[in-house]
Amino acid sequence: MAMRMVASGLVEGPLLISITKLLHAVELPILLVAIFKYNSLNFDKRLSSTLYLVGFACTSSIIAQRIVAAGGLQL
Repeated sequence: MAMRMVASGLVEGPLLISITKLLHAVELPILLVAIFKYNSLNFDKRLSSTLYLVGFACTSSIIAQRIVAAGGLQL
Protein backbone atom coordinates (compact mmCIF):
# COMPACT_ATOMS: atom_id res chain seq x y z
CA MET A 1 0.00 0.00 0.00
CA ALA A 2 2.83 2.38 0.79
CA MET A 3 4.39 1.72 -2.61
CA ARG A 4 1.13 2.69 -4.30
CA MET A 5 0.97 5.94 -2.34
CA VAL A 6 4.57 6.81 -3.14
CA ALA A 7 4.11 5.89 -6.79
CA SER A 8 1.05 8.14 -7.11
CA GLY A 9 3.22 11.03 -5.96
CA LEU A 10 6.10 10.22 -8.29
CA VAL A 11 4.35 9.50 -11.59
CA GLU A 12 3.53 12.29 -14.00
CA GLY A 13 0.34 12.80 -15.92
CA PRO A 14 -3.27 12.13 -15.08
CA LEU A 15 -3.38 8.74 -16.82
CA LEU A 16 -0.51 7.24 -14.81
CA ILE A 17 -1.86 8.73 -11.58
CA SER A 18 -5.28 7.21 -12.30
CA ILE A 19 -3.77 3.81 -13.04
CA THR A 20 -1.73 3.95 -9.84
CA LYS A 21 -4.76 4.92 -7.77
CA LEU A 22 -6.78 2.06 -9.29
CA LEU A 23 -4.43 -0.36 -7.54
CA HIS A 24 -6.35 0.53 -4.38
CA ALA A 25 -9.27 -1.48 -5.77
CA VAL A 26 -7.07 -4.59 -5.61
CA GLU A 27 -5.43 -3.85 -2.25
CA LEU A 28 -8.51 -2.98 -0.22
CA PRO A 29 -10.39 -6.33 -0.55
CA ILE A 30 -7.22 -8.25 0.30
CA LEU A 31 -6.71 -6.10 3.39
CA LEU A 32 -10.33 -6.45 4.49
CA VAL A 33 -10.30 -10.24 4.08
CA ALA A 34 -7.11 -10.44 6.14
CA ILE A 35 -8.62 -8.30 8.90
CA PHE A 36 -11.82 -10.37 9.06
CA LYS A 37 -9.87 -13.66 9.05
CA TYR A 38 -7.69 -12.48 11.91
CA ASN A 39 -10.67 -11.27 13.93
CA SER A 40 -12.70 -14.44 13.35
CA LEU A 41 -9.80 -16.72 14.27
CA ASN A 42 -8.78 -14.86 17.43
CA PHE A 43 -12.09 -13.53 18.74
CA ASP A 44 -15.69 -14.64 19.16
CA LYS A 45 -17.59 -14.68 15.86
CA ARG A 46 -20.19 -12.18 17.11
CA LEU A 47 -17.45 -9.79 18.13
CA SER A 48 -15.47 -9.77 14.88
CA SER A 49 -17.64 -7.30 12.97
CA THR A 50 -17.75 -4.95 15.95
CA LEU A 51 -13.98 -5.11 16.23
CA TYR A 52 -13.68 -4.25 12.56
CA LEU A 53 -16.05 -1.31 12.88
CA VAL A 54 -14.38 0.18 15.93
CA GLY A 55 -10.82 -0.90 15.31
CA PHE A 56 -10.40 -0.26 11.62
CA ALA A 57 -13.09 2.07 10.31
CA CYS A 58 -13.16 4.53 13.19
CA THR A 59 -9.39 4.51 13.61
CA SER A 60 -8.80 5.23 9.94
CA SER A 61 -11.31 8.10 10.07
CA ILE A 62 -9.62 9.62 13.11
CA ILE A 63 -6.19 9.31 11.49
CA ALA A 64 -7.47 10.92 8.29
CA GLN A 65 -8.89 13.84 10.28
CA ARG A 66 -5.57 14.40 12.03
CA ILE A 67 -3.61 14.26 8.79
CA VAL A 68 -5.97 16.78 7.20
CA ALA A 69 -5.70 19.04 10.25
CA ALA A 70 -1.90 18.81 10.13
CA GLY A 71 -1.99 19.76 6.46
CA GLY A 72 -4.12 22.81 7.18
CA LEU A 73 -7.19 21.71 5.24
CA GLN A 74 -10.70 22.10 6.60
CA LEU A 75 -13.32 19.36 6.33
